[in-house]
Amino acid sequence: MINNADSFEMQLIIMLMVQTGMRISEVTNFKINWINERDLHIYIQENEKPIKWSPKRESIREVPISEELLKQLKRFIGNKEKGYVFKSQKQKSTKSEITRRTFGRYEYRSLIKKINKISNQTFGKNTGSHIFRHTFASHLLKEKLDIESIRKLLGHNNVRTTYIYIQSLPDYSSWDQVRKIDLMSLNVNLK
Repeated sequence: MINNADSFEMQLIIMLMVQTGMRISEVTNFKINWINERDLHIYIQENEKPIKWSPKRESIREVPISEELLKQLKRFIGNKEKGYVFKSQKQKSTKSEITRRTFGRYEYRSLIKKINKISNQTFGKNTGSHIFRHTFASHLLKEKLDIESIRKLLGHNNVRTTYIYIQSLPDYSSWDQVRKIDLMSLNVNLK
């Protein structure tokens, strides 16, 4: 999907969601002051201004980021020191309407539309933005991170919610066993 994104901004949004597990609402409300360059993490938190917003179910948390993601975020942000990281380029009828309603940030639906457009180009169907949270959880589980840590990183209050994200994942620990099987000795007709 990153390769099919039509702008650096959309590539960065996808990369951010895959590498942090951020929700779409967190991405639209992502402010520059959430980024901690020194400790390489994003502090997902409440915003008081210009629009009051809180993470879903008060899931305020820190999420580690890679040096590469930080580098790309800094490249995108440039010299800005405050405000939303991602801003919509769509113009409303008047400047005051932009300021009053969204302060220039993306609306959830417009960002989801962009993601679905890329998803359709890539997979021929809408996958939605939650695929990135599932991907994030999948990678963490594959790397043998414990379920409680995954729960905290996703911002879930209850571990049962986290299990929903990982229940359909294969048992990666069995893959090495599968690789050891000599398929040629099983009389299987491969086409």
